[in-house]
Amino acid sequence: VEEPLLAEHPSSTRLAPVVGGWSMLPLSKLKSAFCKIPGASALCLRGADTTKFLQDKTTNDVNKLISPGDSQLTAFLNRKGRFLHSSLLVKGHEENEYILITESSGIPDLSKHIKLFKFRSKVEMEDVSNMYNIWGVLSKDQQLLEQAVEENNSAPANDGVNSLAFLDPRTPTLDHGRKGEDGSAAKSSFPSPMGAIVLTTSSSSCSPCLPDFVEYIDGAAYDAYRMVQGIPRDNHDMFRNESFILESNYDWLSGVSFTKGCYLGQELTARSHHTGVIRKRLMPVYFVPSGPNKQEIAGRDIKNYERWNDDGDLLFPSYFDPNSKLLIPPTTTKLRANDKPAGKILASAFNVGVAQVRFEHTDPDTVFEADGVRVVPLIPSWW
Repeated sequence: VEEPLLAEHPSSTRLAPVVGGWSMLPLSKLKSAFCKIPGASALCLRGADTTKFLQDKTTNDVNKLISPGDSQLTAFLNRKGRFLHSSLLVKGHEENEYILITESSGIPDLSKHIKLFKFRSKVEMEDVSNMYNIWGVLSKDQQLLEQAVEENNSAPANDGVNSLAFLDPRTPTLDHGRKGEDGSAAKSSFPSPMGAIVLTTSSSSCSPCLPDFVEYIDGAAYDAYRMVQGIPRDNHDMFRNESFILESNYDWLSGVSFTKGCYLGQELTARSHHTGVIRKRLMPVYFVPSGPNKQEIAGRDIKNYERWNDDGDLLFPSYFDPNSKLLIPPTTTKLRANDKPAGKILASAFNVGVAQVRFEHTDPDTVFEADGVRVVPLIPSWW
């Protein structure tokens, strides 16, 4: 069976001219791509007290966002320190203006949460989801990503709305906890696994300013790539009032400041970080049929399969199968290793997914069983 081609791009206009038209490549040969981020919406907060409000209510240090396009991964927690909402927080073009890129399904609850705590603070909130198209640009070529950010930020305003582009802030911290000179977690030189983000006006059919060889993919492929990289997604593999953000790698993805001071829900997060008691982590996995004749995966034996998700400059690893007809166990299905509880499935697409896995079951020889399917954990290349 031939691998399906990329989805046809829905827009006929780009901010930069396209010379060669749309080249349709199989996903397995893709080196760079872009997509409307599935489920992404935006809230805008502005007003004299906005910076202080966000500093007191979110997990990251908002004071580090200075210039338009500065961004960070952050989260809102409940009073007990459990997850409520995730956001990519972006400094806007105006003073004390911030854009929160978050899941559209969570906008009503997040708006209610903000209204509950802002009291009489000078904070104005506006749902700007209809103002922007939110694009993700994927590539392992850092120069291409930086060029895309620069060109989109310098593009002329469209219908009075400026494009806003930035490198995805979900950047691995150096040695996962090693401190920088200011006491905060130091970032590594490894670029974000999720490339770059571009916001363009939604009032036209314009897509990001990108070279014509950057292919358009659909939301399902984008989300599968996210899972392959082991990146959490709000309301898909994180659960409100239940999930713990350190188990979803927020500390390893520069999503938590341990030096900023107090914020809502800080106590549990800080205590777990400083005591080192984190027994489970979100990890990418892929699924293969069980059975005595199913030992080979992508031409390699399961036991000796290289666990690092790094296939050179290609976006998708060799084991990714967009034609997979395998019946994947449902979300929250328990994983077992040697007949012992080892974690649970959080989300899946095609033959890949993410799971919450206990640390003692992440050695290279581990293969889980779940409802008659083999589940193979993988270590992301950025770990």
